[in-house]
Amino acid sequence: MKDAKSTAAPLDISIVVLPGGDDPDIIYAFSANPDSGGALCVRTRSQGYWALEQNLGGAVLGGIGAAVGSNGAVTVLFAGSGGTLCWRAQQTDGSWTGEQDLGLAVVGDVTAFTGPDGMLQVFYSGAGSTLCWLGQRSDGSWGSEQNLGGLVGGAVTAIVAPGSTQMQLFYRGANGEVKWRAQNSDGTWPGETGLGGMAKDRVAAIVLPDTDVLQIFYWHDPDNQIQTCYRDGTKPWTTPKGLGESLSTNVAVAAIPGSAVVQMFFGGGDELYSKWRESNGKWSGHQELGGILGCDPVVAVVDGQLQVFYRRTGQTIWSRTRSTDGNWSSEANASPVSHVFVLMLENHSFDNIFGRSEIPNLDVASSGASNYYWFGTWGRSFVVDNEAPLSMPYGPEHGFSDTVVQLCGVGASYPSGGPYPPINNSGFVADYVASTPPAIGPQRLRGRHAVFRHPEQAARALRTRHHVHRLRPLVLLPPIVDLAESLLRSRRVVGGMGRHAQRRGHDQLLHHRRGHLPQRQRVRGNRWREAAVADLQRRGRRLQRRP
Repeated sequence: MKDAKSTAAPLDISIVVLPGGDDPDIIYAFSANPDSGGALCVRTRSQGYWALEQNLGGAVLGGIGAAVGSNGAVTVLFAGSGGTLCWRAQQTDGSWTGEQDLGLAVVGDVTAFTGPDGMLQVFYSGAGSTLCWLGQRSDGSWGSEQNLGGLVGGAVTAIVAPGSTQMQLFYRGANGEVKWRAQNSDGTWPGETGLGGMAKDRVAAIVLPDTDVLQIFYWHDPDNQIQTCYRDGTKPWTTPKGLGESLSTNVAVAAIPGSAVVQMFFGGGDELYSKWRESNGKWSGHQELGGILGCDPVVAVVDGQLQVFYRRTGQTIWSRTRSTDGNWSSEANASPVSHVFVLMLENHSFDNIFGRSEIPNLDVASSGASNYYWFGTWGRSFVVDNEAPLSMPYGPEHGFSDTVVQLCGVGASYPSGGPYPPINNSGFVADYVASTPPAIGPQRLRGRHAVFRHPEQAARALRTRHHVHRLRPLVLLPPIVDLAESLLRSRRVVGGMGRHAQRRGHDQLLHHRRGHLPQRQRVRGNRWREAAVADLQRRGRRLQRRP
């Protein structure tokens, strides 16, 4: 995907999966954020939910390597802003250590691999682009860098050889040829061996399930096709063979859990594609999974299922999951939001619900926001405070002209076809006082636009609980959901009624919302809801029988 010597923030990601036991697996997704100068970022999924992205700072100049460290801590390594090997580790309280610079030259990508002995092994292109190796001790300290020689032109892939405890390495050599090294039994490393094929970057490797076959795949240069070769046990490597396709990314490969099927993922025309190897050794045609790839795909086994991760052109990490029946989920992003609930409360504004919630980054009315109302020589300011009533004595007007006054102030109007007046939210009190309420207590109202005898009696309802004790707020009635459900159950009845019958049915629903029931059904507790629903259904059946 990229030149190994590029200093731009890479778009590739690194995934670490920790077994969750009885809980969902824990996922760590590391990436460099190009919008923050290539800062190292991490997202974690715990208990099945993604947390917000955490910016760990610094600057990443190459591919990120991450794995479980020798001391059991998740450890991430990368080329820092000075072109040297840096690392961070998660501490027991969940926080991350500061950036630790090991002072070792790094050119390009870093590979982190937990060896068969549980020790963390790190491979990278060091000074002079030679292959270098660094090991971490069990106490978390680092050993000395070992220069293995040869020239590395891309990321290094590490894997444990079948039937052994020795590691094997694959990488693109200086001339583009795929190179291979197999660790000796005494832990030393021999020289590199060329396998013949020409790779553009990273080599993917896998041990085929239930065999001693080690197979590699890579993005072939110059025809952009998939090329592969394999080794069965200690036999020689086969001649590289093409599998077709037209790639735009490196290849990722993994075995489907509980089967002998191997599945491969790659980008083709910036979309995600897949193909798989059946147990008989034959490869399928490609399957288009969609999406837009801005980096190499990364595949991992999460909660017993294959999951492929990638980024688009931005910072968000996306994934798809393969179900046990072979189908793939729709594209999902690593967002901390799993469900969005929209609560619609009539005549309740955003400020009324969230204005004093102290939730950060909300655009709400300030504590000094107010409406001023004049009536003759009397006037007062109504300031936003914490004393908003649970409900109002009567609702504000909903008409277009009223809304114009509420948003733009007294005297504002909207000329047909003209521009909308400037919005300053100054007319809510004035329009509310001029609305048409029902009679409340001793106050008497006159005319369509009558007001209280003293306007403060009506206007102060905006900020006090003066009339709340005379109301039965909807939130104190049985949940609206239950009433809506009962109405839906009776929809066949209401929908077939004449206009007057529908009006009667509507009146009955309002009758329930006001808390009225026949005397014989006045009950307490949760039985109120059951009685309300039963009575509404009974009345609906009665209306249906009427001619």
